[in-house]
Amino acid sequence: MGQRLNIEIVENGEVLANAYFHWSGYTSSSFKTAQKVLENINKISYENRIINAVKLLETTGAGLTKEEEEYILKTIPEADKISFKKAVDRNEGLIAVTEKGIDETRKWEEARVTIDLITKTVDFQALFQYGSKEEYEKICKDECKYPIHEDIDFSNIPFDKFGEVKEFICGLINQGIYGFQTPSGKVWGVIEI
Repeated sequence: MGQRLNIEIVENGEVLANAYFHWSGYTSSSFKTAQKVLENINKISYENRIINAVKLLETTGAGLTKEEEEYILKTIPEADKISFKKAVDRNEGLIAVTEKGIDETRKWEEARVTIDLITKTVDFQALFQYGSKEEYEKICKDECKYPIHEDIDFSNIPFDKFGEVKEFICGLINQGIYGFQTPSGKVWGVIEI
């Protein structure tokens, strides 16, 4: 079974497109996949917002299924002048733009990263918070004492701070540390194993 990731591109509360990745819902791979989108936000600019969102998701390696591409070609007049990446498989990523396709991805997700093009923020939900410090201590005992670090609002990471947050969390993972505590007592854990 994979750790399933859903990356959504939104504007004004509306999902323009999302992509399903069967093995990318781990914390580090979610960061890396989302980073590819963010690195291309200023390089990709299509007037049609759905096409723009699809093109951003294509930078991750994801592609459109036949049904989703047919829908775009049927409903967006200028789409027939654009070449879209074809879906390879669920590991590379499957892009959805239809209500049915978007809902299907959401049904399977185990982690979600939402990229908001208007607020220029990322809602990163590919980690978890322990219910309490006591729960964390009961589960981890002495084996995994997490370092203390300032709190991070994972639901509202500005685009210009995303790389910094990614480096911090992935740096911990590379050291074999799978979470951190905040001075206020929150304990965050990553999804890696």
